[in-house]
Amino acid sequence: RSSAAAAERAGRRSDAARLLERATQLRPVDDARAWARLSRLRRELGDVAGARLALTRGVKAMPGSGELWRKLAEMARARGDVQSARRHYARAVSAGSTVAAFDAWSRLESSLGRRARAARIARAGLEKASDSRSRSRLVHALALALTDPAQRLDVLREGLRADPTVGSLNHAMGLEMYKRSRPDEARRYLARAASARHPEAELSRARLEELEGRLEEARRHYQLACRVRNLAAWRSWARFEEKCRRRSAARAVYAAAVGLFPKDVELRVQWARLEPDLDDARDVLTAALDLVDASDFHRLYSALGHLEASWLSHAARRGLPNAADLKTQLGRLHAARRAFYRGAVAASKRRDLLDIVHAWAYCEWAIAARRGMTDEGKSRPRKLFAWAANLARDHPHSLGFVFASRASFEAAVGDANAAKRFAVGALRVPALDSGTAARAWTVLADLVSSPNLRLTFRDKARLADFTNPPLASHPFRRTWDANPSALAHLDHRFGCYLVPEPPADDEARAPDFALDDHPADSSPAADSDAPAALPLSSSSSATT
Repeated sequence: RSSAAAAERAGRRSDAARLLERATQLRPVDDARAWARLSRLRRELGDVAGARLALTRGVKAMPGSGELWRKLAEMARARGDVQSARRHYARAVSAGSTVAAFDAWSRLESSLGRRARAARIARAGLEKASDSRSRSRLVHALALALTDPAQRLDVLREGLRADPTVGSLNHAMGLEMYKRSRPDEARRYLARAASARHPEAELSRARLEELEGRLEEARRHYQLACRVRNLAAWRSWARFEEKCRRRSAARAVYAAAVGLFPKDVELRVQWARLEPDLDDARDVLTAALDLVDASDFHRLYSALGHLEASWLSHAARRGLPNAADLKTQLGRLHAARRAFYRGAVAASKRRDLLDIVHAWAYCEWAIAARRGMTDEGKSRPRKLFAWAANLARDHPHSLGFVFASRASFEAAVGDANAAKRFAVGALRVPALDSGTAARAWTVLADLVSSPNLRLTFRDKARLADFTNPPLASHPFRRTWDANPSALAHLDHRFGCYLVPEPPADDEARAPDFALDDHPADSSPAADSDAPAALPLSSSSSATT
């Protein structure tokens, strides 16, 4: 063990891990700290499975070590295995672990919405806590678990009476005061938390000042929050500068943040989004391919695809030369296609793949529009929209959005029956967000010839659009553009209507939706992801 410690001090972590492996094999029940150190070294070397195995072997050799059980619970929690985390926390508590296990377990239950259980765990920990620091941590955990504001305030006050210098309690009290519309008291508590070096105090103060409209004071506190290595603070500061319409300042903040966190993909994506020059934006993203883990490649390639495909709208807005050159536009869209393809190959989660395939379908739509929308050109977007719909089966909130996108495409290429079928399918998805419902009703309104029915559908679209939810609840919120209005308009951003179909006359419109109406065209029905038809009339009860 001493040789392992010397090797670690010398920076030879691989040698240290090998020596600890040997030591734990020779004397497995000698010291729990050896197992914990071995796990930590394995994790630092990138061997997450080896780190977990070291702890598993440790608790098997020393089942009475509460700290090993707690560390094993933390690893389970980090990988999203909540049930295993609960089981390991329970073993840590029963094995006589420090109050850290009670604290972490209570916070886990609070994050999952099981507040009553979290409160019971925190109170059980308080009964065992002996020192003031441990009691303060558990008081904070208990305050997080309580749903009654009055009870939460009483617990925080009691904790501060015992020790008024605790940063976490002052921070929590500051947030509580602001919720009660008492900003001056909130500032005092947050200042005390900052004096106690609470890591979130300055960031919370910056957000408070931003909400109060004191922008220069907010900027000062964002700068103070970023003195420590706090990724959330840097992101918040950059977004603040962008809200203030200081794009150059926001770019500078992102550039500084990337210097501190070179492997964070989202920082680079948002920085590239603000770059006015296409080549500079592309360089920001491609530079990360040699730095980030392979598991993050899909996000970089997705951003590159959005960057290239959005070039047309960007160029037109800025009056750049060659914006109307068809060869240049196709070149950018083909680059986007390659990026989306690589992102789809790199994506390991179906949710990430869904975002990429959905945007890729719009890219193929834009390419087909520039080539004259042949049958072959139409087939590629259809296949990708069908793939996206299949992926969205696991994410019901996104399924309606994909159907509405497919409906817009079918309407644009003149297949009114398919457009009707997919728009209706979107409206049938449970818990459909209002913005998607507005798109679907708009598509239906454009397909009918009856003025009364068209007016009814447009009224429904306006009503749904009026109640459109905020960006955070949107099913495709992680996109290239942070502008909420851009989420539902990839067709415009990618230039899908560059070569529009000639307008159809009334005779070419889809028939009105009677109660017994079913589309006669069999092409959507042949698509395995086409929703079943929903009969509609002007008195239909189908709503969002």
